[in-house]
Amino acid sequence: MVAAVEGREYYAIEYACWGLGDGRCAFALVPKEDDEGCRRVHELVRERVHG
Repeated sequence: MVAAVEGREYYAIEYACWGLGDGRCAFALVPKEDDEGCRRVHELVRERVHG
């Protein structure tokens, strides 16, 4: 839906998951052309997984 309004594509990256014990599920929407934004979100996920 965001892509239809904005005219560009996004990655939806889940960084918190209720099913894994978080208080809620949470997603980051990062434009596909934003390499730095994707890198930052992936670092956040990696830190959560590896501590």
